[in-house]
Amino acid sequence: MTSIDQLTQQLIHSIRSKMPYTHSLRLARRLIQINNHTVADILIEEYNKPTANKDIKIGIINVLGLFPTENVINLLKKELLNNTDPAIRAAAAISLGRKKDPQRFEILREALIKEEHPSVKRNIVSAAGKFPLSEAKILMKEIILTETEPSIKAIIIQNIVQMGWKDLVPILRELESKERHPKVKHYLKEALKVLT
Repeated sequence: MTSIDQLTQQLIHSIRSKMPYTHSLRLARRLIQINNHTVADILIEEYNKPTANKDIKIGIINVLGLFPTENVINLLKKELLNNTDPAIRAAAAISLGRKKDPQRFEILREALIKEEHPSVKRNIVSAAGKFPLSEAKILMKEIILTETEPSIKAIIIQNIVQMGWKDLVPILRELESKERHPKVKHYLKEALKVLT
């Protein structure tokens, strides 16, 4: 058995036995470093097995986003847009955000239009707002001006700060003067300190 095979088996065991999430990510990153994308195929096979329960599926989805292959993107897109379980959709959103390519951003934007579940929507916004794309900045600007859910506003504000989008300061100032929710107001105040 090669070291790649051993690492792959360790990764699958890590996911099945619900080891800490960081352990599975570390193993997946090592496999990617040695340039073995066939691991993604093996993980997708595991995902599609009838014996794969929800926890295993979420564990697999969590690491799949690290792999830049088309079959991974297709699976994550299918699960984000069509799975009936909000936990699977939420995991797919975060996983899509692991690589910052425009194709993944477009999938997140498409999902955001139709998603109604609050925790899934938060994960989509969190992932989409960390793409270093002008489209991501425009999307965050559009959402923050219309969003009513305080937790989503807070995530957008954090994304704006993390991405250093200083040109959105006027919008943050405008929102600060109107915002009534104390937590969001606090985030706005802190963001303005950092960005100005």
